[in-house]
Amino acid sequence: MSVRTPKTVISVDLTKSPRTQPVLHNRWHPDLPAVSSVQPGEVFRVECVDWTGGQIGNNDSADDVLNLNLSVCHYLSGPVKVEGAEPGDYLEVEILDVQPLHGHEWGYTGIFDVKNGGGFLHEHFPRAAKAVWDFEGIYASSRHIPGVRFPGLIHPGIIGTAPSQELLEKWNQREAALVAKDPNRVPALAYLPNDTGSFLGALESQPSVARAKGAEAARTIPPREHGGNCDIKNLSRGSKVWFPVYVPGANLSVGDLHFSQGDGEISVRKL
Repeated sequence: MSVRTPKTVISVDLTKSPRTQPVLHNRWHPDLPAVSSVQPGEVFRVECVDWTGGQIGNNDSADDVLNLNLSVCHYLSGPVKVEGAEPGDYLEVEILDVQPLHGHEWGYTGIFDVKNGGGFLHEHFPRAAKAVWDFEGIYASSRHIPGVRFPGLIHPGIIGTAPSQELLEKWNQREAALVAKDPNRVPALAYLPNDTGSFLGALESQPSVARAKGAEAARTIPPREHGGNCDIKNLSRGSKVWFPVYVPGANLSVGDLHFSQGDGEISVRKL
């Protein structure tokens, strides 16, 4: 019996800035053009960068976490058009495997500084911290936490379809009302649209269009009706998930891969 090799529909270059790669984007918007297409039932492979676009290094300092530019996160691969998908449909996605890219078999655990992002436990852990993990098959070990070796459950933190314009406007109104309830909260109750740091993939070839769309495009921080930043640890190999389709072709994007983490991302462990 022959083994099918999945077609790679999106390739990334980890040696280059994500902002030079039109197969990536860091906002949700209905007008983002698809960068590849697949047929229903087709097996395919998507390569991803880490969610920060390479801001975190394999070193012994947490200064990169402290100084992380959160306005550019998360970098997602896509969108991928699914031929024949139409608004009102549901898109079934089966995750067959998730692995680190060759030559990049490491990840990190990061704790955000209370002055830059914070976290659910920022009262107890207010300062930036980082541990680097080396991957060997399903196992991870760290020079920063000697004597620990554990198996991971690799999964995408973010996967979802593109919103319609109507849904995008609904998100922005809903989240603006939420922020207005406590505008000075740390961490913020929501991150509103801001074209500072936005990267809209293939639209960047039209700078004025990209800036206008970036000013209304949704940030990737929360999960929403379309999927998005779900951070479900069991959404790993062998899982199936159904996404609503809001635009022709569904325009599926994925990124923010995790080697291992608990549901809800109290701390951050990344590929």
